[in-house]
Amino acid sequence: MLISSLKKAKKVIVIGGGYIGMEVAAATVGWNLDTTGMMVDKLEVGSDGRVAAVRLKNESLVEADTAIVGIGAKPAIGPFEILGLKNFVGGIQVDSQFRTSIPGIFSIGDVAGFPLKIYDQMVRVEHVDHARKSAQHCVKALLSIHTQPWRDNRGRRL
Repeated sequence: MLISSLKKAKKVIVIGGGYIGMEVAAATVGWNLDTTGMMVDKLEVGSDGRVAAVRLKNESLVEADTAIVGIGAKPAIGPFEILGLKNFVGGIQVDSQFRTSIPGIFSIGDVAGFPLKIYDQMVRVEHVDHARKSAQHCVKALLSIHTQPWRDNRGRRL
């Protein structure tokens, strides 16, 4: 349905700068469609009930015949709150190793609220690249926790 709508589109507004928004914007530009992505206040509707323009946060108006909204989703962290995990910036609070406040429980990807040192604040990132890299970082942290060689119940190294 999206592709068939885009075949008729002339002026496209993409709302959202995450993975979906950026992929759609790249595709529409690649199809030579007039594409804009900005901070939107509200959609303006024409007399036919279809999108006619977008009112931006700065009060300016941008004409559009198609609006694509790719603003992500809210992580489902409710089931984990019963365990006592802290909700921070809309995600499960973790440290720089993606450890939660409960030993042995980690959180990665867009559900994790983690410290971003460069900005000295807690953040949550909704992007596939972050999901992959946070998983890799978490695994490396897990593998480096045990610095002593494993010993069996008799104290022999294995």
